[in-house]
Amino acid sequence: MIRLKSISKSYRSAAGKDSVLEGLDFQVDEGEYVAIMGASGTGKSTLMNILGTLERPDAGEYIFRDKKIHKMSNRKLTLLRNEEIGFVFQNYQLIPNLSVYQNVLLPLAYKRKWQSRKRERVKKALSMVGLEEKLKAKPHQLSGGQKQRVAIARAIVNEPSLLLADEPTGSLDEKTTESILEIFDELHERGVTIILISHDPEVAKRAQRILHLKGGRIKEQAYETVQSL
Repeated sequence: MIRLKSISKSYRSAAGKDSVLEGLDFQVDEGEYVAIMGASGTGKSTLMNILGTLERPDAGEYIFRDKKIHKMSNRKLTLLRNEEIGFVFQNYQLIPNLSVYQNVLLPLAYKRKWQSRKRERVKKALSMVGLEEKLKAKPHQLSGGQKQRVAIARAIVNEPSLLLADEPTGSLDEKTTESILEIFDELHERGVTIILISHDPEVAKRAQRILHLKGGRIKEQAYETVQSL
C-alpha cells in the first residue's frame, strides 16, 4: 500500500540546515497496523506529515497504492487526502464553536455524492466510537477521552483506507487510553491500515509491527504479537 524510497527532509534554521529524515526506506502493506517509535526530535511527526501528504519530501519517492505521491499536484493531493486518509492528533484539533456533529461533518463538506447521506454517515461514525448521544455537544463540554473519540469519528467518517494517528493517547489516562486503543483494534479488524506514532511501548505493542526511527532512518524493526483483549 505504502512504499517510501530514500526519503529525505530538512529544514532551514538560524543555525543552518537541519536534516530530519535521511534516506529513509520502509513499506506498509494493505491492512497492516504499524507503530512508529523514536526519541523526541527524530522526525516522527515529519514522517507522519509526509505520509499524510501534508508535506513533501526534499528527495526520494513516496508510492501510495501505485500513485507517485511525490509527483502529484497540490489539488490532487488534497483530493487524495479527503478520499483515502484520516488523521488523529494528540490535541484533538476540534473547532471549539462547532458542535460534535459539525466537527465530524467537516471531511464530508465538499462531497456532493454523499449529500443526502451525510447525517447518516456522521451518526454511524459517532456510534462506532460510542458518542451518538453527543451530537449537539460542544468540545468544551466533553472530557479528553470524549474529544479524542470525536476526533476519531471525524477521521473515519469518509471511510479512509489509511488512518494516521500521532500520539493519540499522549494526554489520556490509562483507562481512556485502553478505550481508544480498542477502537483502533476494531478499525484494524475492519481492514483499515493504521500507522500510529507513540512514545509509549505499551501503546505501540498493540500494533502488529513496531518501527524505530533513529537518526532520520528506520534503524530496526521488531515484530510483536497483537495483544488479546
